Amino acid sequence: MASLDLYSQDKKKLSAVNLGDGWSGPIMKGAVYETALWHLACRRAGTASTKHRSEVKGSGRKIYRQKGTGNARHADRQAPIFVGGGIAGGPKPRDWSYVIPKKERRQAIRSVLIHKLRGERLRVIDKLEFAEIKTKAVKKFFEQWEQKSGLLVLDQADAKIIKSVRNLNGYKVCAASSINVADLLKYDAVFMTQAALNKIEDQWLK
Repeated sequence: MASLDLYSQDKKKLSAVNLGDGWSGPIMKGAVYETALWHLACRRAGTASTKHRSEVKGSGRKIYRQKGTGNARHADRQAPIFVGGGIAGGPKPRDWSYVIPKKERRQAIRSVLIHKLRGERLRVIDKLEFAEIKTKAVKKFFEQWEQKSGLLVLDQADAKIIKSVRNLNGYKVCAASSINVADLLKYDAVFMTQAALNKIEDQWLK
């Protein structure tokens, strides 16, 4: 059975935390790739839009007669070939999201967490408490771990911590129930409270 060191908020080693059987097993690279792709696709706004020739403002009058001019045959100035005309085959607003199996998503999150564990980039904190909303205090907490970036996982949303971290470049806070592959891959290290670890094991590692 694997175990992790349990630290206090000021990086003092307290004890060890025993991990469940879900932390063992292979890393499913295919599931990680497909789930990360799905998550990024769902984030897309899909608001890109261009005007077709029927939507461009202008006269519909034929620009010159059909024959005898020596020029190519044209109808109106809204044709894509002209400057200011419509766009041929341009993007229109659309929904980029799609559905993947829940089992595949679970495998992906489990695989990334195992990868972080094996790479010694997973830290468990006894508890996190800040007296006020202060970015400086949270920055000091992260700096003691000497990590370029980090994802802080809490058992439930904490307004003080969320507002303190959002001004820090390279760090993010999320709840244990809403972790995703894209964020786990983006940040170098994962910090979580002991309560968050228990929730993650119940939800994602069974």
